[in-house]
Amino acid sequence: MNGKPALSILIPWYERDELRLTLAANKPAFRASDAEILILNSGGSSQRLRDLIIASGLTGVRQLDITVPRFNKSLALNTGLCQARSDTIFVLDADVVLLDDIPLQAMGERSFVTIACVYESEPLEMNQPLTRTNGILELKFRDGSTVRHQLGHRDSLGNTRAGPGLLLAKKRDLLDIDGYNSDLQTWGWEDDDVLIRLQYVLGRRRIQSGAALHLTHGDTRRALRGSRAESGQRNFIRCCRNYNHGIFAGTYHSDIVDVAVNLKESCVESALSETPGVVPSSMSGPIYCGNAQGTLCESGRGGKRPPSISELLLEAVLKILPLTDCDILAIGMGGSRLATQLSSRCRHITGVAVNESERSIAISLENCDVVVCDKYSAEFPKQLPLSAYDIIIDPNLASHACCQQHTRALMQTYSCLLASSGWLVTVDPGSAFSAIDSCWKLTEADLACLAVQFKLRVRKAGCGVYSFTCSK
Repeated sequence: MNGKPALSILIPWYERDELRLTLAANKPAFRASDAEILILNSGGSSQRLRDLIIASGLTGVRQLDITVPRFNKSLALNTGLCQARSDTIFVLDADVVLLDDIPLQAMGERSFVTIACVYESEPLEMNQPLTRTNGILELKFRDGSTVRHQLGHRDSLGNTRAGPGLLLAKKRDLLDIDGYNSDLQTWGWEDDDVLIRLQYVLGRRRIQSGAALHLTHGDTRRALRGSRAESGQRNFIRCCRNYNHGIFAGTYHSDIVDVAVNLKESCVESALSETPGVVPSSMSGPIYCGNAQGTLCESGRGGKRPPSISELLLEAVLKILPLTDCDILAIGMGGSRLATQLSSRCRHITGVAVNESERSIAISLENCDVVVCDKYSAEFPKQLPLSAYDIIIDPNLASHACCQQHTRALMQTYSCLLASSGWLVTVDPGSAFSAIDSCWKLTEADLACLAVQFKLRVRKAGCGVYSFTCSK
C-alpha cells in the first residue's frame, strides 16, 4: 500500500484459528475502505498466526508480535494504535465478519461509531436463558455532567446483540483519552470504558450503524477469571472506582514504553496453493447413509437469516468477477444475501430453495426463477428452467455431505448441468461453522477424488473456496 491508508484496522489475536476465515470473508469490506490490516498478536504463536494469514489469501497484512506472558486485548490495541498509519481507526475482532461496508460515512468530526447489530453464527445454547435487554446506564460525575451509555443490548431470541467493541473512531480522539486501559486484563467492560471516556472527556457522540456476524463460541475461548458475569462485573467496578477518583485516562503511554523492546513486525503475503496434493483412489466417508432421498443431509432454514460464513466466503470470491453474461444456479438460496447480490449482476439466476417460505423471500429478485426441490432427487434437473449453467454455487456441498453414494449422484448432476466453460464453487468443511456435527465432512482430498471421477479439475479460488471446472 502506497502512502497513508484511509483506514487502519486493528485486530487483537491470541490462538484463534477463525482469523483465517474472517480475513478472507472481510476482504471486500477491507478493499472498499482502502484499509491497512494490523494483526496484534498478544502472547500467541507467531508462526501459527503467519500460517493463518497466508491461508486467508489476504496480502500485505502487518503482523505485530508482542511478547507478553498472557493475552491482554487493551495492551494489544494500544500497540496497534501506536503503529497505525491512518488517522482513522477501526477495531475488529478475530471472529467477526462484517455484513456491510465499514460505516465511514456515518462518522462525523465529533462522533464515533460502533456496530449496531451483531448476529450469532450458531443458535443460542439451550441451557442459556432467552432474554431481551436494552438497558441505559446513566453515569453522573462529580462535575455535574452525565453520560447516558447504552449497554450491549442483547436479543437472544433473535440471536443478535450490539457490538460496542467494534469501534470506528479518530486516532487523535483515542490518543486524547490515552487509549485503552490495559489494567482491565480479563474479558468485559474494556470496550465500554473507552466509549464512556470518549463521551465524557471529549464530548463525542456515539452513533450505532452497520451489521456483522460473530462466529459463535463458548466462554472457554475468552480471557476470563471466574465466570463471564464475574469477569465483566469485576472490570465494571474497577472502572467506576477510576471515575470516582477522577481518572479518565487509559494506559496508552505506559503500554507503549513497556512493549517497545518486545515488539516485532513483519509483512505477510499470501501463498495459496492452486490444487490439492496427492489424489487418493477412494473417498473417506461412508459408502451409503441409509436414507433413500438424501433429504436428511440438508439443514434448510426457512425465513430471513444472517448469511452463513460459507456464503460470506463465496461472496468475497464472486464479488470481483464479471457476471453480466452468466447463467447461475444457486443452491439453498432462500433468504440468501449472496443470491440477492448476484441476481442484479448476471443474465439469469435459478435459485433452489428447500421450502415455500424461502421461495416467497426470493421471488422479488431480478432475472430470477425459484424452484423448491431436493437437490439429491433424480427429478431435480427436470425442475430447472435451463439445461446448462455457467456457474453453480453450492455452499454446503462440503459441509452437509452424507455419504459417497449421494455425493457422487449430486456431482453427476452438477457435471451434466455445467456449461463447457463453467465452474462449480463450494466451501471447504473447515469453513462451515453451521455444519451438522453428525455429518461426514468432505476433505480436500475427497474433493480432488470427486474431480477425477467426473473429469473435472479442482483448485482453490480463495480461502476456503474451491472451484470445479471441466478438465478438457
